[in-house]
Amino acid sequence: MTQVYNQNSLVGWDGKTNILRFMESVTKYCDGLVAFDDGSTDGSRDIITDWSGDFELEIPSNKVNTPSREGFHRARGLEHCRRLGADFVLCLDPDEVFEDKAVRGSLRALCENMFETDGIKFSRRDLWRTDRYIRLDNGWSGGTGVRLFKLHDDVEYNADAGVRSPIAPDGLKKVSESILRIIHFGYSTDADILLKYKRFKALGVDLMAHMDDSSVRLCDADPKWLNTTLSGPHIKVYNEQIRGILS
Repeated sequence: MTQVYNQNSLVGWDGKTNILRFMESVTKYCDGLVAFDDGSTDGSRDIITDWSGDFELEIPSNKVNTPSREGFHRARGLEHCRRLGADFVLCLDPDEVFEDKAVRGSLRALCENMFETDGIKFSRRDLWRTDRYIRLDNGWSGGTGVRLFKLHDDVEYNADAGVRSPIAPDGLKKVSESILRIIHFGYSTDADILLKYKRFKALGVDLMAHMDDSSVRLCDADPKWLNTTLSGPHIKVYNEQIRGILS
């Protein structure tokens, strides 16, 4: 299950749009997909529809973008998951994919062995502009929270939850952790980063509250993002070469 808004116009360092990379990945390890399209205007829905022959697919949608209604989007998406007869739900954002070893049966094995747990957390790597660097500020090097869960009767989302609401649903009693990693393709250009900043600001969300001021700096008119050389005092970088994870 995912939520989509104009992910066909965001291109990562690998030259692929977020939605194309996402679809190429999830079709390898999911039996179906519920993609809530929140009023995309860049052809994202068309790209998703192109994969309808590969697995079960439902695309509930809005005619206009309503980013402040994340809880409603997820609640509606969960309804469609139940309609598809899903036993387990995997929640990913459209700019995320699993590392390749998850494709080789590991995710299915997790589902088959979830006897005493309701949900599973994963580790995460947040790419910074290239495949070479990951972010360490603001907890980006930590885990994801629950992304895979059993779809039992008690599982539900708060339909009134707003922007930046938790991805994990209510009703999960016991959760465990997996060493499998989710790879997050962060914004690769200054223009994309600034667009996100302005979008959240319009919703009344102060991104500064979610930033580590010693590592990443923003200001209203001129966000001080570093260039691709990643040199300078305001960001911590880690030279972990993870191209092998994605190949």
